[in-house]
This record gives sequence, structure tokens and C-alpha cells, in this order.
Amino acid sequence: MILKKIKTEHTDEKTGLVVKRITTSEWETFNRKVAINNSMFSCEKKRLIYNKPLLSIPFQIHHIPFKRKRQTWDFEGFDESKAHAIKQKRLYLAFQQRSDKQWDSLTFTEAEGDFQDLATRGLTFVPYSIPKDSTLEAWKEELNYALFQRLYFMFIGRFSNDRIKRLSGKSNRETER
Repeated sequence: MILKKIKTEHTDEKTGLVVKRITTSEWETFNRKVAINNSMFSCEKKRLIYNKPLLSIPFQIHHIPFKRKRQTWDFEGFDESKAHAIKQKRLYLAFQQRSDKQWDSLTFTEAEGDFQDLATRGLTFVPYSIPKDSTLEAWKEELNYALFQRLYFMFIGRFSNDRIKRLSGKSNRETER
């Protein structure tokens, strides 16, 4: 699926409501629709067993939980969820579900690692988390580095983590900080 265009159709200054038209190679809709999340995906799997109809929703999200005991992100069910979204022709968005404490301690280096991890998993759209305490100047510095790197990786598909690190120059950049 290819994202072709996102156009703002209406903005309400009083309430802050923004309605956007989203056009992909498969469908067109407005952003007012809900998304299939991890729980609804479980329900849809059960409906498929009994040949029941699925919800007609163009978006599917996958919350990636953090396992505190192992200090790692839990990607269990990720591939199955992604395959389901592709089969249903849904726009698929996966992201790490952080606690308040994790958001408070997030750094650009950690955000970069999380981004690269997701970029190697064959996603069309890869989120980049921005630390809560970052300044506009810090983000601009990161953005200057990121413009080429992030956009490039969003479209190239799968690479090994080692190859991404070599291409991005991450190991050299980390030593400069």
C-alpha cells in the first residue's frame, strides 16, 4: 500500500478538530475513523475462525509492550498482526508503548535505536519518538541529521541492523557526542 496524499479538509479553531482526507493506493477515507488495536485484533482472529465478517476499518495499530523483567520490547504477535493488516488492506502503524517514566527518560540515542529496530521489520511507516524534554534547537540538530537518514530508511525495506548502522554512520556519530 502506498500513501499518496494527506489533505486537511477542515480545521475548527475553537475545538481544535482537524479532519484530514487520507488517500492511499488502496482506498480513501477521513481520519475520523477508529483503528484496530491489539485487543480488537484478537477479536477479529476469533471471528475469522467462524467465517464472520470483519470490521471495515482502514487503520490498524500495534502497541509493542515493554517487558520490565527482561528490559526489552515484546514483539510477540507483531508479524501476525502486520500480515493481518496487509491482508485487510489497512494502513499499519506499530509503536513502542512507553510508560510515563520511560517517556521522561527517553533520549535521542534511544529513540534512534527504536526507530532502526522498527525500520528493519519491513514497516511502511516507522514512528520516531521525540524525547519529552527536548528543545526545538536539539530537535533541529537531530532533524538535520535525520532528514536524509530517516526518509531513506522508510522506503528501502529491510536491512540488517549492522548494515543500517554502517549506512547511517551511527557508530561514528555516537562517539562525536
